[in-house]
Amino acid sequence: MDVTARKTMEAELRRSELYYRSLVNDLPAMVCRFQSDGTLTFVNDLYCQLFQRTRDELIGFNFYDLIPPPQRALVAEGIAKLSPTQPVIEHEHEVLHPDGSIGWQRWVNRLLLDERGQPVEYQALGMDITARKRAELERERLIAELEARNAELEQFTYTVSHDLKSPLITIKGFASYIERDLAAGKLERIPSDLQRIISAADRMYQLLEDLLHLSRAGRQLNPPERIGLGLLISEAAAAVSGRLAERNVYLHLPPNLPEIYGDRTRLREVFQNLIDNAAKFMGDQPNPQIWIEARAADEPHFVLVSVRDNGIGIDPRYTQRIFGLFERLEQRVEGTGIGLTLVRRIVEAHGGKIWVESEGLGSGSTFYLTLPTALQTSAPAERINSHESKH
Repeated sequence: MDVTARKTMEAELRRSELYYRSLVNDLPAMVCRFQSDGTLTFVNDLYCQLFQRTRDELIGFNFYDLIPPPQRALVAEGIAKLSPTQPVIEHEHEVLHPDGSIGWQRWVNRLLLDERGQPVEYQALGMDITARKRAELERERLIAELEARNAELEQFTYTVSHDLKSPLITIKGFASYIERDLAAGKLERIPSDLQRIISAADRMYQLLEDLLHLSRAGRQLNPPERIGLGLLISEAAAAVSGRLAERNVYLHLPPNLPEIYGDRTRLREVFQNLIDNAAKFMGDQPNPQIWIEARAADEPHFVLVSVRDNGIGIDPRYTQRIFGLFERLEQRVEGTGIGLTLVRRIVEAHGGKIWVESEGLGSGSTFYLTLPTALQTSAPAERINSHESKH
């Protein structure tokens, strides 16, 4: 039997297979083929490189296991829609890297048909878009932060014009009283008028100091370090011990609190403000108490800390408002209205979040904040050395 034609055809098929594999492996994109259940039957070199596995490990592997569980059903649903009349679909989804990190990929999936038009298997061409996605997410974060800062700046302009104008009006008014009394020889009221001027000047000075402190809080952090949360809170409580003693407030602090990671000075200010704030708003509570607890947060590498009190509580309508600049819900309580804004800035500068919950007036309130237990490379603050932060 003359097998020349068959041998020629086999040689041509081998050359075609060689050309195909060379082309596929040289493409700057991932290529794979898989069965309807997700079992891989072919992967190119770039696919192996990006998933850091050998070809032998990947052939027979189910590619759905490379996708985070919450997105697997959505990807499978899209691929299931492929048919001879709609053989191509594009989609983006997250992927799991071997080191546990999350990436993003964009894929074009195609249903492969035989010469009779019957489905055989699937082929996909993919690009890693992790860098682009991270840039998009960072851009969205920066836009949101800019919008928040602009809103805060508008509030700042309005409130500063009022809160700083008020002491100036007081100073000017009582200075004119003193001027008239001096001209008339009425000296008995001058000491009290001077005291009012001094008090107004002190308030203006405190407002300016708080504003300067606030402007630095979200922008400048000292070099981060590991800090025992229990020791940090004890230091903060010691700084406001006068307030606690004055109101006879009992602070509950459990043992074995975890370590956190950040700017020790700034984070001490956070707890100092929260403890002092809880003590100030105890009202006429006969047995004032503050409980501080911590547990692992839902977000990896963060701890959730709660600061709970049995004070006057907060109307749920104002639980967001209290973090605004110069917001003081209780005007009879001393303060400039900057403390909680400062706390929010510091927490956010560490990549965390803060919020408050209260069932209403008379029910106490609980502040929740998340703080990092490891270095947060995406924290928006500019880290400077401790010498610079003191000036």
